[in-house]
Amino acid sequence: MRRLATTAAALVVLVTLAGCGGSGGPDLSAGNRRTLLSRVDAVRSALQTYAPDAARVELTSLRADVSRLQRRDQISDEQAADILSAAAALEADLSLAPTTTTTLPSEPQHGKEKEPKEHGGKGEGG
Repeated sequence: MRRLATTAAALVVLVTLAGCGGSGGPDLSAGNRRTLLSRVDAVRSALQTYAPDAARVELTSLRADVSRLQRRDQISDEQAADILSAAAALEADLSLAPTTTTTLPSEPQHGKEKEPKEHGGKGEGG
């Protein structure tokens, strides 16, 4: 779980730095940066509650947002590649996350249960 937290933290840093410019391409606007950061926060929240399926859904949304920004030329290719790479690494790490399972009580097997003995009933000489 520590590896997941580290990768998620790296994703936050990448999205934050994406708004700082200097990549030679379009700068990520403050609004778009907030949108991406809210997606990353949702991923982190899902990880903290041990919900890998929810984290995968949020990662899919994050990738879709980055792709949309790229098509609209609102994020540089380098920034997008860095964010998408971190998202892919995080998703790969999710496959290592423990999953919760629910164990249901087993049903009794017919014919193998012992019948309770009656004490003091008819036919026992009493």
